This record gives sequence, structure tokens and C-alpha cells, in this order.
Amino acid sequence: MKGRDFIFKHLSEEEQETLFKQGILQQYDPEAVIIREGEKVNGISIIVAGMVRVEKESAAGFKLELARLERGEIFGEVAFIDQLPASATVTAEQPTRIRTINFHTVEKLLETNPDVYGRFYQSVAVILAGRLRQVGDLFSDAHKRYVSW
Repeated sequence: MKGRDFIFKHLSEEEQETLFKQGILQQYDPEAVIIREGEKVNGISIIVAGMVRVEKESAAGFKLELARLERGEIFGEVAFIDQLPASATVTAEQPTRIRTINFHTVEKLLETNPDVYGRFYQSVAVILAGRLRQVGDLFSDAHKRYVSW
């Protein structure tokens, strides 16, 4: 799976399988909220099939779409890193199946395999850097459109 290889690309096949097999498979209908901004997140989720929309609500109540994630991509990694509530809402865009790996499961693997620790966090850092660039581009594009009015 594309995303599984990406998020865990620095882990061995055996380590990837250990994490993936311990995840819980869930199905969501279109427009079902998977994670709500401000609520507790329990794990890192990998999209097995379908697509999700990631949105942030402004103080004025407007929804800003940050990303659309497809098969193989992950979400919930920010909450894993900072242990804070969800920073955005994730909603199924179409019938979607995800596999969620509980934070405790991930932490247990990292604690029992110290060499995995750095490789796992390196993979997460690469994903977060890419998302930060994507959001920066989104705001830059919005600013250009606003200025050109």
C-alpha cells in the first residue's frame, strides 16, 4: 500500500506488519465525521480505501479545506506528536475504510524497539513537513487572489 510504505518507509517489513495488523479497520459513509476538531484523537489512521477531507474552522465559522487525502495517506499524526486534541476535522468524502493504529500500540513498539524510534519519527517528520508546505501554498494562493480583487 502506497501510504503504508510512505509513513513506515523507514521501518522493516516486519515492523510495518506488526503495526498495521494491530490497527482497527473501520468503514465510514460519505459526509461521516471521522475526527472532529477539538476532540481527542486515539490513533494514527491510514486510509485503506476512499477519500477524506481535512478542514479547519475559522473564528468566524467559515470552513477552510486544508487537504483531501486518499488511499494510503494518513491522518492523526499531529495529535500523536503533540498529544493535544484534533487540530482539524476529518470527514469521509466518499465511502471510506480506514485502519487506525492506537497510540498506545505505536508507543509500545517504539519503547520496545529503540532503533525503530528515530526511523518512525523521521517518517512522521517528512509527512508533517510536506503538509506544512501544502498549507503555506494554500495561504499564499489565497493571499494572491485576495490582493488581486
